[in-house]
Amino acid sequence: MKREFWESCWQQNRIGFHMPHVHPYLKEFVSELNLEAGEPILVPLCGKSLDMIYLGQQGFEVLGVELSLQAVEAFFRENRFDAESSTEGAFRRFCGGPFEILCGDFFELEPGRIPVRAVYDRGSLVAMPPEMRPRYARHLTELLCAGSRVLLISYDYDPSQMEGPPFGVSDTEIATLYGDAFRIRKLCARDALAENSPLKARGLTALVEKAHLLIRNP
Repeated sequence: MKREFWESCWQQNRIGFHMPHVHPYLKEFVSELNLEAGEPILVPLCGKSLDMIYLGQQGFEVLGVELSLQAVEAFFRENRFDAESSTEGAFRRFCGGPFEILCGDFFELEPGRIPVRAVYDRGSLVAMPPEMRPRYARHLTELLCAGSRVLLISYDYDPSQMEGPPFGVSDTEIATLYGDAFRIRKLCARDALAENSPLKARGLTALVEKAHLLIRNP
């Protein structure tokens, strides 16, 4: 799960985690973030997600953070946005249209750099192995002020059947990771293991995909 792992995934086109469409939970629950047009939203570990295109179409300013330079360049190229790049601290910064993507390590992002009050996490927490998730949750918490909202999409499955990523994260673990700093509300939980899912070949017999809304406490 080190940097080399994710970079090799992009270099070898092993990107089954990339969805060729906008996530239906985002369309269904984006209003829960209470954002006005023109406000920024953070998308950690964003890859080249089409969810960012959808967020931009809703009038939001989108701030992504992504480790892979190949993924960042592919996002702008495939969506036909001209991007200007510059160096900003530990990151290489790309800007084009309503999109700004910082290419680098999410854990290098300093509080105060991102004046956002909304986060969309579809592929971040579930990309982290168990030992990394507390650090990720703490860092995300430190980046956000009181009242900030997080739309968190996660999976839940029997970990004895498959080794992630994507990793399963139970409701109990979500409460442990975020319960001290956020109010947590489950928005939905639905069966997500399609008949033709490649996850079946990896051993899964059941998969639940969930959406939670997290609201940062004062």
